[in-house]
Amino acid sequence: MHTLGHLFRAHREKHGLLLRQAAAVLHIDQGLLSKIERGERMPTQEQTQSLAELYNLNADELLADWKAEKILALLQGEKNKELIVRKLLQQLK
Repeated sequence: MHTLGHLFRAHREKHGLLLRQAAAVLHIDQGLLSKIERGERMPTQEQTQSLAELYNLNADELLADWKAEKILALLQGEKNKELIVRKLLQQLK
């Protein structure tokens, strides 16, 4: 599964930025950005917004992806995740 981190890494490389350069612009630790890009850590909502701005990406789309990843992480290991998602969709109607 491709995560937001993988997307951010691809765009960082596309923009020709080194990891340390991007981390400096974002005011975060290089190690943290590395973990985000490898999918080992979830960025915060604020970091996601900042990354969207840095790489000129659609912030609304990325924040929706961020929230979806948070929900997927919450459902990880649940036996009845399909039922939970169906109930959630019913409540959204």
